[in-house]
Amino acid sequence: MYREACRRQEPFPRTCHAGVAEYIVPIHEHGLLQELVYVGASRGADQSPYRDCQQAYEQLSSWNENQIRIAAELLAAALGQEGGDHSISLDPRLKQAVAIIESEFASKLTVPILAGRCHISGSHLARLFRQQLDDTVGGYLQETRLRRVRALLMQTDMDVESIALETGFTSGSHLSRCFLKCVGIRPGAFRKKQRDKT
Repeated sequence: MYREACRRQEPFPRTCHAGVAEYIVPIHEHGLLQELVYVGASRGADQSPYRDCQQAYEQLSSWNENQIRIAAELLAAALGQEGGDHSISLDPRLKQAVAIIESEFASKLTVPILAGRCHISGSHLARLFRQQLDDTVGGYLQETRLRRVRALLMQTDMDVESIALETGFTSGSHLSRCFLKCVGIRPGAFRKKQRDKT
């Protein structure tokens, strides 16, 4: 779920294994996922799939999905307007690596290159990413690139090949494969879907 929250910039629905429905509100700051807020905890069905949880399950509210979504959107809007500091304490070398990725994501960045620029070993940098961001260096780099790809797809008429070259992918087909794997839809279909919303 963490990776999905990193990709999404707005609240999204989730039903857990026990049948509890909720919305996840990802809190991002400077493009980094800082916190997750869970809104809802309501019954997703008439009964829990776990008999021993049924009594607690029945005590949950029975908000419908639309009510939970509205509450999540209101919370997201309120947090966005507050402008408070939601940041977590990251290791300074990790912050430096993240800043390099955010500003130079189109470049050929590897763990050894980033580690050298941050004056730590590659294994230590990889460990910091795992411990503090729950991600790999490569995963974070790819997600940063895909965030820019989504923006370009929504805001420009650039073709996929041009977007790929501008965002650090080796080709349009490479971008398309990564986009499909991580976002669940091809870039062209994503663009059409976003434009149909407006």
